[in-house]
Parts: sequence; structure tokens; C-alpha cells
Amino acid sequence: MINEVLAIVLAIYVEVLTGPDKGKQGIVKQVIQERNWVIVEGMNCHLRMVGRSKDFPGVCIKSEAPLLVTNQVSLVDPSDL
Repeated sequence: MINEVLAIVLAIYVEVLTGPDKGKQGIVKQVIQERNWVIVEGMNCHLRMVGRSKDFPGVCIKSEAPLLVTNQVSLVDPSDL
């Protein structure tokens, strides 16, 4: 497991193994080694409401949620691209 975690770095292609984006490939945008998380560009997205108040409805922002390195993503061989 440790070798797999250390092998994932920024700007490398991974494939999502779970969730609604299962089977899709994307580029790693951020690595959070303390929690074994990666954030993949455009994958595992959710919408957040920001700036909502009594007078203003707020703004909807799309953001990526982290994926677990151990069982939610796998590395893609660059020669297969």
C-alpha cells in the first residue's frame, strides 16, 4: 500500500474505480498524503452553496471531493493513452 501511495504524484493519470465516475480517467490535481487522498480534476464533484444570506440566495460552486488512494483510484499506464 505504501508504494502505491508514494507512486501517485501530481499531473499523473488515474482511473476512478467507484461511484458515478467509475471507469473515467483524469489527472491528479492534489495529493493529500496524510489521509491517503487524491483530488482528480473533474471527478467526484459535488455542488456547494456559498454566500447564502437572508437577502442573497448565494452562489452555487462545483468542487471536487477527495478519493481514497487505496481502493477508489488506480494508476493508468501512460503508454495506453
